[in-house]
Amino acid sequence: YESKLIIAKVLGDQGSGSDAGITRGMTWCFDQGADIFSLSLGGGRMSEALHREFLRIAAAGKFIICAAGNDAGPINYPAAWSDCCLSVGACDEQGRLTRFTSRGPTLGVVAPGQNMISTIPEGKYGSMTGTSMATPMVAGITALALAKHRIDGGSTPLDNILQLRETYKHTSTPLPEGYG
Repeated sequence: YESKLIIAKVLGDQGSGSDAGITRGMTWCFDQGADIFSLSLGGGRMSEALHREFLRIAAAGKFIICAAGNDAGPINYPAAWSDCCLSVGACDEQGRLTRFTSRGPTLGVVAPGQNMISTIPEGKYGSMTGTSMATPMVAGITALALAKHRIDGGSTPLDNILQLRETYKHTSTPLPEGYG
């Protein structure tokens, strides 16, 4: 609703990249006026410089929505930085946590992420599965919530990532881990 997309590719065609590249992309989007950052990437521990940039963006009242990961283990970084990110896991068609979703006490929310129809190269569509399918849905819902917040003159509790997490907690179905 009255949203604009700002696209920044921070990984190569094979899906690899660097913390410095992610930092540059985040900074560029922030400088362009982005309010919501949707990241479908992750891995092991990332640099303190990247974490500081995420903290700076979150402190400015921006929302960083990150895929939790697809290895059924602990939440991947940067989604594991619960001080500045909302981690997103995937649920199946019945609303159950998928077996592949990374998990842990900081899993923020889950959204449909199994057998999702998505765009694929050469202008086609295909079925895809993963937390990267769930993350943009949560970013889109966050855009709607932010639009409502602004229409209401800022009277709703949606000024930072912690309030966003609480909003989802109170408006979603509790699951064994996270909310959906």
